[in-house]
Amino acid sequence: MTAHLFYRLAPESDSACCLREMEGPLRAATLDEAASARLVVPVPGLEVLLLKTQAPKMSRRQMEKAIPFLVEDQLAAPLSELHCAVRRDKEQGGAAVGVAAKRRMEQWLAQLAELSVQPAAMPPEPLLLPWVPGTWTVALEPHQALVRLGPWEGFGCDPENLEFLLARALTERPAPQRIRALDWTGTLEPAPRWSGVTVPVEASPQSEPLLHLMATEYQRDHALDLLQGDYGVREQWIESWWKPFRLPLLLLTAWLILRLGWDVMELRRLESLVERREAQVVALFKESFPEVQKVVSAQSQMRSRLDNLRQRAKKGGAGFLELLSAVGGVFKGTPNLTLLHLNQQENDLDVQFLVDNLEALSQLKEQLQKIPGLEVEIRSAATQKDNVLCHIKLGRKHHAG
Repeated sequence: MTAHLFYRLAPESDSACCLREMEGPLRAATLDEAASARLVVPVPGLEVLLLKTQAPKMSRRQMEKAIPFLVEDQLAAPLSELHCAVRRDKEQGGAAVGVAAKRRMEQWLAQLAELSVQPAAMPPEPLLLPWVPGTWTVALEPHQALVRLGPWEGFGCDPENLEFLLARALTERPAPQRIRALDWTGTLEPAPRWSGVTVPVEASPQSEPLLHLMATEYQRDHALDLLQGDYGVREQWIESWWKPFRLPLLLLTAWLILRLGWDVMELRRLESLVERREAQVVALFKESFPEVQKVVSAQSQMRSRLDNLRQRAKKGGAGFLELLSAVGGVFKGTPNLTLLHLNQQENDLDVQFLVDNLEALSQLKEQLQKIPGLEVEIRSAATQKDNVLCHIKLGRKHHAG
């Protein structure tokens, strides 16, 4: 069993802190001992509304979301301003609901944070009074009165309104056999007669602090805890863990988003570059081998054609590649020459091209004939509007054996 440290929020309380250890009696304590104990902070009875409602069968998380709307008509403030804590009543059915203002919850948690402590549970004060079937329990302090009407029912009020609210409670539910009044004011008679209260009242003066009585009655597994939902211990832990890392993580997230955007842009740029390179390869292939009508894979087809040319070159001595190398410089040096068609036939080259005029064709022929062993044959030369369409055949001269 874990040690429990109890701390009252109310400044008028008679004892602010006490410790219930695994063994031994209760004793006064300080918040310095919170590090080694489970901190329980009762919620002032004047600040919490306790209700009972029917609850359909559903998961706890679903019930926490649904219950506030089931009790909305019993609340004086909008749901957006209120925090609802829920606990299923397994014995009598339905659900117990504790309602407190979100503003007050945040003030209490901030107050505790200033004291460098974090609560593990915040049960309502009225439900920490003794409960005996057939008996209502009243705790009367100078600044407030707490009343427990049942396992999950009760209220807190100003002492001046206690008699009126007890009388009204008797008209709204079955009357108990008696009312037990625990007096921390020293003003009650042993059997006080309260206006509108029709059941016997038994009062007894108290000297032990009320917080000690609450600590004795507290049962962790049978308590309504307001630390749920947005104020749950797990959510508080996550928030406390997340807060110092929030800015670095946000910066890291922003950097990752920017890096991802940059990578996507770079990938698209590279894809575009690859597409352009592939288009250039296809254009080069078509320019080099215009007789090919269908291009499936320009690189593979180019490699296959070149391998074929090499094989032919090996079979034909100097061959096509040597011939192509010899005439390439001449064609390149001829101004405005546009190559239209290039075809190999054994060791000969069949070439179609455009030049500016017949004089350019004549000069080209002279240059080609200067290449040792090269035979040049002009097949045709047709003058067009702005140029001359030429067809020549190049080959090696054959020597008589």
